[in-house]
Amino acid sequence: ASELPRDMRDLAGRYGSKEAAEGLRKRAMLGPYRPKCLLSHNRFVKPSGGLVMVGVCCSTDPKDASYLAAVSPDGEAIDYLAIPGGVDMSRGMRDKVVTFLMQHRPAAVIVGTSAGFFARRADMKLRDLLDEAVMQWRNRGIQGEDEDDDAYYERQEKFRKLESLDNDDGDWESCVELMDDTMPQLFGRSVRSKKEFPDHPVNLRCAISMGRYAIDPLCETTYAWSVASDAGTFGTEMLFVNIHPVQQLVPKMMLLRQYERVLCEVVALVGVDLNRACNYDHLRGMLIFAPGLGPRKAANLKQQIAQAGGAIARRRELLEKQLLGPIVYNNAAGFLCIYDDDNTLSENQNLNTLDETRL
Repeated sequence: ASELPRDMRDLAGRYGSKEAAEGLRKRAMLGPYRPKCLLSHNRFVKPSGGLVMVGVCCSTDPKDASYLAAVSPDGEAIDYLAIPGGVDMSRGMRDKVVTFLMQHRPAAVIVGTSAGFFARRADMKLRDLLDEAVMQWRNRGIQGEDEDDDAYYERQEKFRKLESLDNDDGDWESCVELMDDTMPQLFGRSVRSKKEFPDHPVNLRCAISMGRYAIDPLCETTYAWSVASDAGTFGTEMLFVNIHPVQQLVPKMMLLRQYERVLCEVVALVGVDLNRACNYDHLRGMLIFAPGLGPRKAANLKQQIAQAGGAIARRRELLEKQLLGPIVYNNAAGFLCIYDDDNTLSENQNLNTLDETRL
Protein backbone atom coordinates (compact mmCIF):
# COMPACT_ATOMS: atom_id res chain seq x y z
CA ALA A 1 0.00 0.00 0.00
CA SER A 2 2.89 2.40 0.65
CA GLU A 3 4.95 1.33 -2.36
CA LEU A 4 2.19 1.58 -4.94
CA PRO A 5 1.55 5.37 -4.63
CA ARG A 6 5.29 5.99 -4.66
CA ASP A 7 5.79 3.92 -7.82
CA MET A 8 2.81 5.55 -9.50
CA ARG A 9 4.14 9.04 -8.70
CA ASP A 10 7.53 8.06 -10.10
CA LEU A 11 6.05 6.68 -13.32
CA ALA A 12 3.72 9.67 -13.68
CA GLY A 13 6.66 12.05 -13.24
CA ARG A 14 8.65 10.27 -15.95
CA TYR A 15 5.70 10.24 -18.31
CA GLY A 16 4.91 13.91 -17.67
CA SER A 17 8.53 14.98 -18.18
CA LYS A 18 8.74 13.07 -21.47
CA GLU A 19 5.50 14.62 -22.70
CA ALA A 20 6.75 18.10 -21.81
CA ALA A 21 10.07 17.36 -23.52
CA GLU A 22 8.24 16.34 -26.70
CA GLY A 23 6.42 19.67 -26.61
CA LEU A 24 9.77 21.44 -26.34
CA ARG A 25 11.12 19.37 -29.25
CA LYS A 26 8.30 20.58 -31.50
CA ARG A 27 9.08 24.18 -30.59
CA ALA A 28 12.83 23.76 -31.02
CA MET A 29 12.43 22.09 -34.42
CA LEU A 30 10.67 25.13 -35.87
CA GLY A 31 12.87 26.45 -38.66
CA PRO A 32 13.76 30.10 -39.32
CA TYR A 33 11.04 32.32 -40.76
CA ARG A 34 10.48 31.55 -44.43
CA PRO A 35 9.28 34.37 -46.70
CA LYS A 36 6.33 33.51 -48.91
CA CYS A 37 8.39 34.06 -52.05
CA LEU A 38 10.70 31.20 -51.00
CA LEU A 39 8.12 28.69 -49.76
CA SER A 40 8.23 26.74 -53.03
CA HIS A 41 12.02 26.27 -52.82
CA ASN A 42 14.00 23.78 -50.74
CA ARG A 43 15.54 25.31 -47.60
CA PHE A 44 18.95 23.79 -48.39
CA VAL A 45 18.98 25.06 -52.00
CA LYS A 46 17.74 28.55 -51.13
CA PRO A 47 18.19 29.19 -47.39
CA SER A 48 16.33 31.94 -45.54
CA GLY A 49 19.49 33.68 -44.36
CA GLY A 50 20.16 37.41 -44.63
CA LEU A 51 16.71 38.57 -43.54
CA VAL A 52 16.01 41.73 -41.55
CA MET A 53 13.09 41.35 -39.15
CA VAL A 54 10.99 43.86 -37.22
CA GLY A 55 9.68 42.58 -33.91
CA VAL A 56 6.66 44.25 -32.32
CA CYS A 57 5.78 44.16 -28.64
CA CYS A 58 2.36 45.65 -27.86
CA SER A 59 1.76 47.15 -24.47
CA THR A 60 -1.41 46.32 -22.54
CA ASP A 61 -0.78 49.15 -20.08
CA PRO A 62 -1.51 52.69 -21.33
CA LYS A 63 1.41 53.92 -19.23
CA ASP A 64 3.93 51.80 -21.17
CA ALA A 65 4.96 52.26 -24.78
CA SER A 66 4.76 49.72 -27.58
CA TYR A 67 7.91 49.14 -29.62
CA LEU A 68 8.98 48.20 -33.11
CA ALA A 69 12.56 46.86 -33.17
CA ALA A 70 14.56 46.20 -36.34
CA VAL A 71 16.92 43.22 -36.01
CA SER A 72 19.78 42.32 -38.36
CA PRO A 73 20.22 38.80 -39.85
CA ASP A 74 22.73 38.09 -37.06
CA GLY A 75 20.24 39.08 -34.36
CA GLU A 76 21.79 42.46 -33.58
CA ALA A 77 19.44 45.32 -32.67
CA ILE A 78 19.64 47.93 -35.44
CA ASP A 79 17.02 50.52 -34.55
CA TYR A 80 13.71 50.89 -32.77
CA LEU A 81 10.60 53.05 -32.79
CA ALA A 82 8.52 53.75 -29.68
CA ILE A 83 4.76 54.29 -29.84
CA PRO A 84 3.72 55.98 -26.55
CA GLY A 85 1.00 54.25 -24.57
CA GLY A 86 -2.50 55.58 -25.11
CA VAL A 87 -1.48 57.33 -28.35
CA ASP A 88 -3.72 56.61 -31.31
CA MET A 89 -2.24 56.19 -34.77
CA SER A 90 -2.43 59.82 -35.83
CA ARG A 91 -1.11 60.96 -39.18
CA GLY A 92 2.24 61.95 -37.69
CA MET A 93 2.76 58.61 -35.96
CA ARG A 94 1.61 56.72 -39.07
CA ASP A 95 4.22 58.57 -41.13
CA LYS A 96 6.92 57.65 -38.59
CA VAL A 97 5.99 53.96 -38.76
CA VAL A 98 5.90 54.01 -42.58
CA THR A 99 9.29 55.73 -42.72
CA PHE A 100 10.71 53.24 -40.20
CA LEU A 101 9.52 50.30 -42.31
CA MET A 102 10.89 51.80 -45.55
CA GLN A 103 14.20 52.56 -43.87
CA HIS A 104 14.83 48.94 -42.82
CA ARG A 105 12.64 47.06 -45.33
CA PRO A 106 12.12 43.93 -43.23
CA ALA A 107 11.23 40.53 -44.65
CA ALA A 108 8.40 40.37 -42.10
CA VAL A 109 6.90 42.31 -39.22
CA ILE A 110 6.38 39.90 -36.30
CA VAL A 111 3.71 40.78 -33.70
CA GLY A 112 3.60 38.92 -30.37
CA THR A 113 0.26 37.38 -29.41
CA SER A 114 0.53 37.73 -25.63
CA ALA A 115 -1.12 41.17 -25.74
CA GLY A 116 -4.38 39.59 -26.95
CA PHE A 117 -6.80 42.20 -28.31
CA PHE A 118 -4.06 44.84 -28.51
CA ALA A 119 -1.94 42.48 -30.63
CA ARG A 120 -4.81 41.81 -33.05
CA ARG A 121 -5.52 45.53 -33.36
CA ALA A 122 -1.83 46.26 -33.97
CA ASP A 123 -1.75 43.47 -36.56
CA MET A 124 -4.57 45.06 -38.56
CA LYS A 125 -3.06 48.57 -38.36
CA LEU A 126 0.42 47.39 -39.29
CA ARG A 127 -0.90 45.53 -42.32
CA ASP A 128 -2.31 48.79 -43.69
CA LEU A 129 0.86 50.73 -42.84
CA LEU A 130 3.08 48.05 -44.39
CA ASP A 131 1.03 48.07 -47.60
CA GLU A 132 1.39 51.85 -47.70
CA ALA A 133 5.16 51.61 -47.10
CA VAL A 134 5.64 48.96 -49.82
CA MET A 135 3.55 50.97 -52.27
CA GLN A 136 5.52 54.16 -51.60
CA TRP A 137 8.78 52.25 -52.01
CA ARG A 138 7.78 50.70 -55.33
CA ASN A 139 6.53 54.04 -56.69
CA ARG A 140 9.48 56.06 -55.40
CA GLY A 141 10.66 56.86 -58.94
CA ILE A 142 7.24 57.89 -60.27
CA GLN A 143 6.08 61.50 -60.10
CA GLY A 144 2.43 61.92 -59.11
CA GLU A 145 -0.05 63.80 -61.27
CA ASP A 146 -0.69 66.41 -58.57
CA GLU A 147 2.95 66.55 -57.43
CA ASP A 148 5.04 69.54 -58.50
CA ASP A 149 8.74 69.28 -59.32
CA ASP A 150 9.98 70.62 -55.98
CA ALA A 151 7.94 68.10 -54.01
CA TYR A 152 9.07 65.31 -56.33
CA TYR A 153 12.77 66.18 -55.96
CA GLU A 154 12.34 66.48 -52.19
CA ARG A 155 10.77 63.02 -52.08
CA GLN A 156 13.56 61.62 -54.26
CA GLU A 157 16.16 62.99 -51.87
CA LYS A 158 14.34 61.32 -48.98
CA PHE A 159 14.40 57.94 -50.75
CA ARG A 160 18.06 58.34 -51.68
CA LYS A 161 18.89 58.63 -48.00
CA LEU A 162 16.91 55.49 -47.29
CA GLU A 163 18.59 53.61 -50.15
CA SER A 164 22.04 54.55 -48.86
CA LEU A 165 21.40 52.46 -45.75
CA ASP A 166 21.06 49.26 -47.79
CA ASN A 167 22.74 48.16 -51.02
CA ASP A 168 19.75 46.01 -52.02
CA ASP A 169 17.84 47.94 -54.67
CA GLY A 170 15.49 45.08 -55.62
CA ASP A 171 11.76 44.91 -55.09
CA TRP A 172 10.78 44.78 -51.46
CA GLU A 173 8.21 42.21 -50.34
CA SER A 174 7.03 41.88 -46.76
CA CYS A 175 4.09 40.83 -44.60
CA VAL A 176 2.80 41.01 -41.03
CA GLU A 177 2.66 37.81 -38.96
CA LEU A 178 1.26 36.99 -35.53
CA MET A 179 3.58 34.77 -33.48
CA ASP A 180 3.58 33.11 -30.08
CA ASP A 181 5.95 35.22 -28.00
CA THR A 182 6.50 32.99 -24.98
CA MET A 183 10.28 32.90 -25.43
CA PRO A 184 10.60 36.65 -26.21
CA GLN A 185 8.55 37.52 -23.12
CA LEU A 186 10.83 35.25 -21.07
CA PHE A 187 13.91 37.03 -22.47
CA GLY A 188 12.49 40.51 -21.82
CA ARG A 189 12.10 39.78 -18.12
CA SER A 190 15.29 37.79 -17.61
CA VAL A 191 18.59 38.76 -16.02
CA ARG A 192 20.48 38.11 -19.27
CA SER A 193 18.39 40.72 -21.11
CA LYS A 194 19.19 43.31 -18.43
CA LYS A 195 22.91 42.59 -18.87
CA GLU A 196 22.69 42.84 -22.67
CA PHE A 197 20.36 45.87 -22.83
CA PRO A 198 20.60 47.61 -19.45
CA ASP A 199 19.07 50.88 -20.69
CA HIS A 200 16.15 49.37 -22.64
CA PRO A 201 12.65 48.93 -21.18
CA VAL A 202 11.08 45.48 -20.97
CA ASN A 203 8.83 45.88 -24.00
CA LEU A 204 11.74 46.93 -26.20
CA ARG A 205 13.79 43.93 -25.08
CA CYS A 206 10.82 41.70 -25.91
CA ALA A 207 10.52 43.29 -29.37
CA ILE A 208 14.21 42.64 -30.09
CA SER A 209 13.82 39.02 -29.02
CA MET A 210 10.75 38.71 -31.28
CA GLY A 211 12.90 39.53 -34.27
CA ARG A 212 15.61 37.12 -33.14
CA TYR A 213 13.09 34.35 -32.56
CA ALA A 214 11.73 34.74 -36.10
CA ILE A 215 15.26 34.57 -37.53
CA ASP A 216 16.17 31.41 -35.60
CA PRO A 217 13.86 29.95 -32.91
CA LEU A 218 16.40 27.32 -31.84
CA CYS A 219 19.04 29.95 -31.02
CA GLU A 220 16.65 31.81 -28.73
CA THR A 221 15.59 28.57 -27.04
CA THR A 222 19.16 27.48 -26.32
CA TYR A 223 20.04 31.02 -25.25
CA ALA A 224 17.45 30.72 -22.48
CA TRP A 225 19.35 27.67 -21.20
CA SER A 226 22.81 29.22 -21.28
CA VAL A 227 22.51 31.21 -18.02
CA ALA A 228 22.97 29.42 -14.70
CA SER A 229 20.97 30.18 -11.57
CA ASP A 230 22.48 31.23 -8.25
CA ALA A 231 22.74 27.53 -7.37
CA GLY A 232 24.72 26.85 -10.55
CA THR A 233 21.89 25.03 -12.36
CA PHE A 234 21.53 25.73 -16.08
CA GLY A 235 18.15 25.98 -17.75
CA THR A 236 16.06 27.16 -14.80
CA GLU A 237 14.51 29.88 -17.01
CA MET A 238 12.91 27.12 -19.08
CA LEU A 239 10.77 26.17 -16.09
CA PHE A 240 8.81 29.41 -16.59
CA VAL A 241 7.81 28.45 -20.16
CA ASN A 242 4.36 26.83 -20.30
CA ILE A 243 4.96 23.84 -22.55
CA HIS A 244 2.73 21.13 -21.03
CA PRO A 245 -0.28 21.36 -18.65
CA VAL A 246 1.22 19.00 -16.04
CA GLN A 247 4.81 20.28 -16.07
CA GLN A 248 4.32 22.06 -12.73
CA LEU A 249 3.58 18.68 -11.10
CA VAL A 250 6.81 17.08 -12.39
CA PRO A 251 10.04 17.23 -10.32
CA LYS A 252 12.05 20.15 -11.65
CA MET A 253 15.38 18.36 -12.02
CA MET A 254 13.72 15.48 -13.87
CA LEU A 255 12.10 17.98 -16.23
CA LEU A 256 15.36 19.86 -16.84
CA ARG A 257 17.20 16.62 -17.66
CA GLN A 258 14.60 15.80 -20.30
CA TYR A 259 14.76 19.34 -21.70
CA GLU A 260 18.55 19.15 -21.89
CA ARG A 261 18.46 15.85 -23.74
CA VAL A 262 15.96 17.18 -26.27
CA LEU A 263 18.01 20.30 -26.99
CA CYS A 264 21.15 18.21 -27.42
CA GLU A 265 19.38 16.00 -29.97
CA VAL A 266 17.90 18.93 -31.91
CA VAL A 267 21.21 20.83 -32.08
CA ALA A 268 22.94 17.64 -33.22
CA LEU A 269 20.39 17.30 -36.03
CA VAL A 270 20.71 20.93 -37.14
CA GLY A 271 24.41 21.66 -36.59
CA VAL A 272 26.07 24.83 -35.32
CA ASP A 273 27.47 27.77 -37.28
CA LEU A 274 30.73 27.93 -35.36
CA ASN A 275 31.92 31.43 -36.26
CA ARG A 276 28.54 33.08 -35.63
CA ALA A 277 28.11 31.26 -32.32
CA CYS A 278 31.53 32.51 -31.18
CA ASN A 279 31.05 36.10 -32.35
CA TYR A 280 27.61 36.79 -30.87
CA ASP A 281 26.73 36.24 -27.22
CA HIS A 282 23.05 35.56 -27.92
CA LEU A 283 24.05 32.64 -30.19
CA ARG A 284 26.42 30.94 -27.78
CA GLY A 285 23.67 28.64 -26.50
CA MET A 286 23.90 26.59 -29.70
CA LEU A 287 27.57 25.91 -28.99
CA ILE A 288 26.81 24.60 -25.51
CA PHE A 289 24.61 21.82 -26.89
CA ALA A 290 27.02 20.70 -29.63
CA PRO A 291 27.90 17.06 -28.90
CA GLY A 292 31.32 16.76 -27.32
CA LEU A 293 31.28 20.25 -25.83
CA GLY A 294 29.14 21.63 -23.01
CA PRO A 295 29.13 24.92 -21.06
CA ARG A 296 32.78 24.83 -19.98
CA LYS A 297 34.36 23.61 -23.24
CA ALA A 298 32.08 25.91 -25.30
CA ALA A 299 33.13 28.97 -23.26
CA ASN A 300 36.81 28.03 -23.59
CA LEU A 301 36.47 27.49 -27.36
CA LYS A 302 34.69 30.82 -27.78
CA GLN A 303 37.47 32.61 -25.91
CA GLN A 304 40.25 30.91 -27.91
CA ILE A 305 38.63 31.68 -31.27
CA ALA A 306 38.23 35.32 -30.20
CA GLN A 307 41.95 35.45 -29.40
CA ALA A 308 42.75 33.80 -32.75
CA GLY A 309 41.02 36.56 -34.72
CA GLY A 310 37.33 35.91 -34.22
CA ALA A 311 36.86 33.33 -36.99
CA ILE A 312 38.40 30.20 -38.43
CA ALA A 313 38.37 29.26 -42.11
CA ARG A 314 38.55 25.48 -41.85
CA ARG A 315 37.21 23.00 -39.37
CA ARG A 316 40.60 21.30 -39.32
CA GLU A 317 42.09 24.44 -37.71
CA LEU A 318 40.38 23.46 -34.47
CA LEU A 319 42.85 20.60 -34.26
CA GLU A 320 45.86 22.22 -35.94
CA LYS A 321 45.74 25.30 -33.68
CA GLN A 322 44.99 23.13 -30.65
CA LEU A 323 41.69 24.89 -30.03
CA LEU A 324 40.23 21.47 -29.26
CA GLY A 325 41.87 18.28 -28.11
CA PRO A 326 41.86 15.20 -30.40
CA ILE A 327 39.11 13.37 -28.52
CA VAL A 328 36.83 16.42 -28.19
CA TYR A 329 37.48 17.26 -31.85
CA ASN A 330 36.43 13.78 -32.98
CA ASN A 331 33.24 14.07 -30.96
CA ALA A 332 32.28 17.60 -32.01
CA ALA A 333 33.67 18.09 -35.55
CA GLY A 334 30.67 16.57 -37.31
CA PHE A 335 28.33 19.10 -35.70
CA LEU A 336 30.36 22.33 -36.17
CA CYS A 337 29.93 24.00 -39.56
CA ILE A 338 31.97 26.78 -41.17
CA TYR A 339 30.02 29.20 -43.39
CA ASP A 340 31.23 32.18 -45.37
CA ASP A 341 27.94 33.57 -46.67
CA ASP A 342 28.97 37.18 -46.01
CA ASN A 343 32.54 36.74 -47.36
CA THR A 344 34.13 37.73 -44.06
CA LEU A 345 36.95 35.23 -44.42
CA SER A 346 40.09 36.08 -46.36
CA GLU A 347 40.38 35.06 -50.01
CA ASN A 348 43.82 33.62 -49.27
CA GLN A 349 42.39 31.14 -46.77
CA ASN A 350 41.80 27.67 -48.15
CA LEU A 351 38.12 27.01 -47.62
CA ASN A 352 36.83 23.46 -47.50
CA THR A 353 33.42 23.10 -49.11
CA LEU A 354 32.54 20.13 -46.92
CA ASP A 355 32.96 22.31 -43.82
CA GLU A 356 29.59 23.87 -44.68
CA THR A 357 27.98 20.46 -44.34
CA ARG A 358 27.70 17.76 -41.70
CA LEU A 359 30.36 15.66 -43.50
